[in-house]
Amino acid sequence: MLRTKQVNTLPALLLHSSFMLAPPELLEQSIPVYWMIERYAPTLFLSIFVVMLLGTLIQTGAGLIQGIVALIGKGYSLLAVGFGLVYVLPLLLRGGYSIFGSARVRI
Repeated sequence: MLRTKQVNTLPALLLHSSFMLAPPELLEQSIPVYWMIERYAPTLFLSIFVVMLLGTLIQTGAGLIQGIVALIGKGYSLLAVGFGLVYVLPLLLRGGYSIFGSARVRI
């Protein structure tokens, strides 16, 4: 009798094994799974895939934030400040410049 893990893994196994039968242009695609679903599956499957992908990204982000909060709670506040200075501050500065800096009117 098949177990739940095996049944849940079967669609992924079939999808990835279908890559072997795909045309050579599959190798040129930046996201081969998206291309395969877009080309060979109904539109509903593509929507489901995108929702699942976004859900995975949200869960990953939430997990990273919880890990940082846990480190701060343990006393790694200096490490958290360093993380903010190295990663977050440049991102905010670059994003702010991209949004507001390029919108200036030049005379």
